[in-house]
Amino acid sequence: MTVVTAWPGATAQEMQDQVAERLEKRLQELRWYDRSETFTRPGLAFTLVQLRDDMPPSEVQEEFYQARKKMGDEAHNLPAGVYGPMVNDEYSDVTFALYALKARGEPQRALVREAESQRQRLLHVPGVKKVNIIGEQAERIFVSPFHTIASQRSGSLRRTSFRPSRPRTS
Repeated sequence: MTVVTAWPGATAQEMQDQVAERLEKRLQELRWYDRSETFTRPGLAFTLVQLRDDMPPSEVQEEFYQARKKMGDEAHNLPAGVYGPMVNDEYSDVTFALYALKARGEPQRALVREAESQRQRLLHVPGVKKVNIIGEQAERIFVSPFHTIASQRSGSLRRTSFRPSRPRTS
């Protein structure tokens, strides 16, 4: 079973201290837990969980369920901005690759469109069954009233009045 957690902007040390260690402690509560190995990089933690060899096959699905439940419970205690933990207990998914898109000065929506385009391309590669996009940030629109902008530019705001012109009659 694997557990992947992303936290854009976090250092590898922050991932280890504030995310991975918390999740590993919860995984250790599993009845058939043997060990786990975690790899952290800036913004990413990848944990491989090993269950005990003497676990009865009839217990596997229940243990996976308990692991997903514990990870879901612990997700509420992780720092703001963390995506996941995403638990993969589907052994048909045997390979994991993480690609990051970033472009200085590009609007977020352009990156999302590009990620969606790349996802569609990857789904057409033979053997690829699943492609997830993580880390997408919600669009935000900031509105600043005109008088705030005008006062920042000129230091003061002059009041003007506007009267619609009336058609002249002769």
